[in-house]
Amino acid sequence: MVKKANSKGRTEPVRAKPVDFPLRYIERLPGLTDPKAFALTVDGDCMLPKYRPGEILIFSPAAPVRSGDDCLVVYQHSTRGPCNLVKRVHLKPDGSIRLEMLNKAYEDFTVDARQVSAIIRCVAKVPASAVKYSGCPAPLERTRR
Repeated sequence: MVKKANSKGRTEPVRAKPVDFPLRYIERLPGLTDPKAFALTVDGDCMLPKYRPGEILIFSPAAPVRSGDDCLVVYQHSTRGPCNLVKRVHLKPDGSIRLEMLNKAYEDFTVDARQVSAIIRCVAKVPASAVKYSGCPAPLERTRR
């Protein structure tokens, strides 16, 4: 189940949208050789202004993750169950991970690293305008700051 944070910083279920995103577009990204790379569609506003609803994000399980990267975080919430969120991750020395929301209308929160089963870095995005108006998911933009 995919979840997103609501205005109180709590997670709530959202409908996952399958992405019809041809592999040839992922393969166009220079330097991306990960055969397990995948795409997700942005659905929500907690990562505005960088990521807008309708944009397609490309994730690479092989890409190294550093503090400050935007990532898909898969973790087990203590009361709500499994959560899959796209957030900016901040790896802390105490073993916790602060998940930052770029839209300051939402509050950041921290998870224990032991609850996290995967952190997968976002390596590129396809702007919503490119998808909406051209019907073709291009151009790709790198996401690392």
